[in-house]
Amino acid sequence: VTDLALERGYLDARWVANDIAVDLQARTADITLRHDSGPRYRFGEIRFLDIDGQPLTGLDKRWLDSLTPFKPGDDVTSQRIFQFQKNLLESRYFADVCVNMLRDQADGLSIPVEVRADRRQPNKMSLGLGYATDVGPRVSLEWQRHLLNHRGHGIEATTEVSQVRQQGEVRYKVPWKHPIEDTLQFLFGVQHDLIDDTDTTQVVVGVQRVIQPQRGWQRTYGLKLSEEFYRRDSGDKGQQQLLVPSVSFSRLVSRGGLDPVSGFRQTYQIEGAHPELLSDADYVLLRTGLRWLDTFAERHMLLARLDAGIILSPGFDDVPPSVRFYAGGDNSVRGYDYRSLAPRNANNEVVGGRYLLAGSLEYAWRWLPSWRPAAFIDVGNAFDEIGDPLKIGAGVGIRWISPVGPVRLDLASALSEDGNPLRLHLTLGAPL
Repeated sequence: VTDLALERGYLDARWVANDIAVDLQARTADITLRHDSGPRYRFGEIRFLDIDGQPLTGLDKRWLDSLTPFKPGDDVTSQRIFQFQKNLLESRYFADVCVNMLRDQADGLSIPVEVRADRRQPNKMSLGLGYATDVGPRVSLEWQRHLLNHRGHGIEATTEVSQVRQQGEVRYKVPWKHPIEDTLQFLFGVQHDLIDDTDTTQVVVGVQRVIQPQRGWQRTYGLKLSEEFYRRDSGDKGQQQLLVPSVSFSRLVSRGGLDPVSGFRQTYQIEGAHPELLSDADYVLLRTGLRWLDTFAERHMLLARLDAGIILSPGFDDVPPSVRFYAGGDNSVRGYDYRSLAPRNANNEVVGGRYLLAGSLEYAWRWLPSWRPAAFIDVGNAFDEIGDPLKIGAGVGIRWISPVGPVRLDLASALSEDGNPLRLHLTLGAPL
């Protein structure tokens, strides 16, 4: 009871009586408990200081206020203090943050709050190494500076190199209504991609408004201008410019952290281009992705996945290769090469499809805390005509729950092909 009272701001809570009277002959006991919660305290003045105890500078008070989940006069709760510190750290404006209530300086029931924030080490660099069957060995490098000026602007640069993709991107971030939950992002990027028989290179400039509340739907509204160059093994080549407005919605609800035991992810996307708006193609793209995971009787896990998409276009031949749909690979239809399932041209080169449909059902058994055997079946394809056959892949695998997340090793058979050829898939990442 006392702990609950303290969590809710009753800082003077105490037991005033806790007596037990035992009657040995009657074999009974009378218990008397009296608890005095005392008054409920309120938040007072909020002071922001640097690590030297001087008033914090370098960030507009507007953004500090937006990161504060309470205001002077609100009731004290430990949850609000925890959320306050969490918000300040997640803004990435500070290397470290400490939030304290100064009870010894209380004015009646009003307790001032002191924040000590460390603005040193504003630059952050990270190096990533990975491997997946689809892309082979992968190296990524990221540089970030989250606080460039007092207006809360930040910048980050990322690059990734693998056998099938090389890309680099710079993003300049500006708080719009909230430094974490609502930002405007200006981007410039270059990407080279190998799509089976086709090499593509894209140069992109754009702007996005990213709204990502702590709970609820993440929304992204974007506008990008891209120049794409492609060349196929047969010598066919082209160049296309696109001005693409887009909007996407996504939401993830999960339980279990890096190794979720249940969850549901939804993603919905729409984008388009038109010749009258600086584009060499006319299309509207609709796409959705769903992931569902649950655990039954503590040991039995079911994972279901669905990806679907459609491109509406009066001139589909003008839609560039990077926009079209492909299936096959580690996270699509296992048993088939990465992005190998799609319509082909007269030279037997994969050119991408107008429609996408791919689904999967997987069962895993929680055999040991870090090891899980699994069995699965995948169905899907990318195609141009409704009614085209779907490809089927099935197999077995093992899951190792490593310190950095699940590692999945699968042996899959392409059941729709002659001889049912086998393919090994190795990936790192959570199922959702």
